[in-house]
Amino acid sequence: MQDIKILDGGLCTDLFFNGGFDRATVNNDPLWSSRIIYEDPNAIKSSHLRFINAGCDVISTCSYQASVKGYVEHAGLTEEKAEDVIGSSVDVAKQAVKESGRNVLVAGSISPYGTILHDMSEYTGSYIDTTSEKELCEFHRQNVRILATKEVDFLAFETLPSLKEAVVLAELLKEYPSLKAWVSFTTKDGVHTSYGEPFTEVFKTLAGYKQVEAVGLNCCSFKCVSSLLSVAKNNMAKHQKLIIYPNNLDYGPSRTGPLDWLPEVKPWLESNLIGYIGGCCMTLPNHVAEIKQAVVEWQVQK
Repeated sequence: MQDIKILDGGLCTDLFFNGGFDRATVNNDPLWSSRIIYEDPNAIKSSHLRFINAGCDVISTCSYQASVKGYVEHAGLTEEKAEDVIGSSVDVAKQAVKESGRNVLVAGSISPYGTILHDMSEYTGSYIDTTSEKELCEFHRQNVRILATKEVDFLAFETLPSLKEAVVLAELLKEYPSLKAWVSFTTKDGVHTSYGEPFTEVFKTLAGYKQVEAVGLNCCSFKCVSSLLSVAKNNMAKHQKLIIYPNNLDYGPSRTGPLDWLPEVKPWLESNLIGYIGGCCMTLPNHVAEIKQAVVEWQVQK
């Protein structure tokens, strides 16, 4: 049976709908959910548990918006304390796994440089031309070191707008030879990164990195997935799998219906390229359960 791992969904989405947090307050905070891992770690653990109980095989740490620079500037922490808080995101995730009694992997979430700019540039890559590889490397090295030292199961380099930044991260990964990672990009069409590089180039370049186990998309429209599958079919390295976790489309005040792209899951699986599947923004634990069920049904039918 093909091994397909189910990812969790939108951590902030769950905190809004199930955790009692005000959506506008969190979204307008420059630290986003990384303030919550500092101020209310039990709320993060509860969210992890809701996704685990829904059936996911992988949870991502609450470290996406976290950075030493961000905590120093927006929470008044010392650099040492900021590092401790970032590391605690792994501790909280591992505690949730332990309490669940399930064998769930922990992915250390690492965001693009654009998240500290607070201008949505992770969806455009507008900073790529004005940010040197040295600057990108210096920014990312801290979080990679902190999460790697905490012994995550692998790293999640996610929501990247550009291949340039992905290569910087893949090179940093070499400093931890036993650690694996996935790399996921934002896109508008499923054929190019948000910055504009063709995914043919992305797959061919990242094929040279043996520690990168999966390449794909997140935080984008599900309509981009089929296009990416077509590109991946002839360009993906044999040691890599596709990872997809697009957004759920409904951004309304309530979310009680099924996952918007649920009917697409089985057709996507027919590509036999997907190794990881889940959801990003507006994907709740009940949606993760739906994805899990669709994958199980497809595996049984196959």
